[in-house]
Amino acid sequence: MGTTLKEQMASYTSKPVYYVEYSSSGCLVDIRINDSSVQKDYNPGAVGGAVITANTAILKSGKQRVTVRLIPCRDETLITEKEPFTMRIGYKDFMKPSGDEGRPCHWVMEMPPIVH
Repeated sequence: MGTTLKEQMASYTSKPVYYVEYSSSGCLVDIRINDSSVQKDYNPGAVGGAVITANTAILKSGKQRVTVRLIPCRDETLITEKEPFTMRIGYKDFMKPSGDEGRPCHWVMEMPPIVH
């Protein structure tokens, strides 16, 4: 009860930072982890992607619920791109020293591409 946050953190064996990497084309994207929004990409017609951190949406250890919502661009009724979305989730352990190449990302989940 009398320990400080700094003392508790020093006892951890790993300090993971979780990342969501995605790419989208021809659609709007809403990514949620445990019903908490981690990314809303509502830029119509954009081809893009991003790597975003997800730690703020992870509330406890174990399995997490990931929801992806793809929405047709404005004034469209369908998503017409052949491969509109890909995503993978991984982490970097900040307890491990980084070498010349930086800390490696350990990919723990790769969603199969959504194919139209």
